Amino acid sequence: MTKPNVIVFGASTAGKNFLKNQYEYNVLAIADNDSNKHGEYLNDVLIIPPNQICDYDYDYIIIASMFIEGITKQLLEELFIPKEKIIYA
Repeated sequence: MTKPNVIVFGASTAGKNFLKNQYEYNVLAIADNDSNKHGEYLNDVLIIPPNQICDYDYDYIIIASMFIEGITKQLLEELFIPKEKIIYA
């Protein structure tokens, strides 16, 4: 069975912990609002700015951050991500 393609939102502690313990998804990229992290890698996965999410063919975005409300609002209102594509880690 094919693993769903996902983008993880959050490159801090929660994102690191999520990546360490998950095997059910194919992680395409990690989105983060911290511009100092863009272009870096976390567990061999590229960290991108949120506005590049639309460049990927993903099934879901998994929010792995303590800033759930703000990120959800950003995804829905600024990036126009459909609510059904957002998952919470």
